[in-house]
Amino acid sequence: MKEDQLKKYGITYLYYLTSSKNIPSILFRGIISHNMAANIAHEDFSNSSVQSGRKFSIDMHGRKIKVHDCVPLFFSTHTPMQYVLTVPSSIKARFTIPKEDLSIIEIDALKIFKRKMVAYSDGNAASNSTKFFTDLKQLNQLDWKQIRLPFPKYNQKEWKRKKSAEVLVQNKIAPHYIAQVCFYSHEGIRKANEYIENYCDEHSLDSKVLVKYSTKFVVEKGLFTF
Repeated sequence: MKEDQLKKYGITYLYYLTSSKNIPSILFRGIISHNMAANIAHEDFSNSSVQSGRKFSIDMHGRKIKVHDCVPLFFSTHTPMQYVLTVPSSIKARFTIPKEDLSIIEIDALKIFKRKMVAYSDGNAASNSTKFFTDLKQLNQLDWKQIRLPFPKYNQKEWKRKKSAEVLVQNKIAPHYIAQVCFYSHEGIRKANEYIENYCDEHSLDSKVLVKYSTKFVVEKGLFTF
């Protein structure tokens, strides 16, 4: 059973890192793929050179699905991407974003893997050495020690690849798959609620449509600290 396989590896949630400015749109329409988001206003902090390396398709139950037609989730937090975005350095300083402006969305893993059009990888999808799987029995192919390691080995290429193991979900993830939205501080939650109010005003929405999800807003400082 899928539930048993996930329990074996301690997989309860999958994680999606995003700008808090995107939270209103996500609560309204869900998390959508790179291609679906192309014509929708959103805060995008992805690296264009990295995205260019994801322009290929993978096999998903006998169908060829573009990686950019999938929502990428991670098995853990403290990924190399998160490190680059939040830890100042002389090389990557232009990518540094205040932790209060980021959100980590926890997605119900069982709900995701009950869907058919889902695949996962043993590393960053853009790497030539990364392998893709659809059968949960192959979770043993992933390096779980490296995936769960909370401390960055930023200069070790293979660690970065393995730590970035992904779950690729075709097209979109609806709001009801969200378990909770995590923030670095209460200031982060305040900002997110402000973005929700502004979004509702701008789109003539009843704020109750989105505010009902605010009970899932929690402070989890450890998820953002290296």
